Amino acid sequence: MKESADSRFIPLSDTEEMFAVAIHVLDRFQSEVDLVDWLKRATRTVPGDIVQGTLGADLILDLYEIDDPLSVVLRAHLYLEAFIDALLTRRLKHPEIILRNRDFTFAMKLDLLRAANRVDARLFDDIKRINTLRNRFAHNLRFSIADFDMSAFTYCSDVKEVSVRLKTTEARVLLNVYVFKLVSYYLLIRLTMRHPFIADVR
Repeated sequence: MKESADSRFIPLSDTEEMFAVAIHVLDRFQSEVDLVDWLKRATRTVPGDIVQGTLGADLILDLYEIDDPLSVVLRAHLYLEAFIDALLTRRLKHPEIILRNRDFTFAMKLDLLRAANRVDARLFDDIKRINTLRNRFAHNLRFSIADFDMSAFTYCSDVKEVSVRLKTTEARVLLNVYVFKLVSYYLLIRLTMRHPFIADVR
């Protein structure tokens, strides 16, 4: 039986439209300086209304309180793993077998959820990309988020057009942090649409 969507979250079509607007707003800036100034503010502005006290609310509020790309990515990854663990706990008969096994990685947990059809292909791909980004930071001391292709995330294909016009690393870093925070926010909405109980995970 299909689960109903939690009324506190936006229907997916509206989510797609809001995300598109958040990306296309980047096209209105004529100069890189103006875009950089706007991105500095936008990466600190929490989108939408947040119901405090849940793990999802904590994720969003935490992400919008920090600017350091490494911290943003690691924090999002930690929260995502908590959501994945909550899904496994809810959907498996003996989740402790997996959750207590330190050799069972984030990627393996995600593969298990996809194999059981608990996340759709787009959610799977986007979470996998976040894991890839986290691993780039973890295994390359000189890695910069400016070098990661954000256009591969769902709804983000237009980001590349903006990115290629930017001349400075600062602008590309700010752009990618902005997009990453949006991706994390809408990823949480999409997960909650599929599994409404995630809205109440604490």
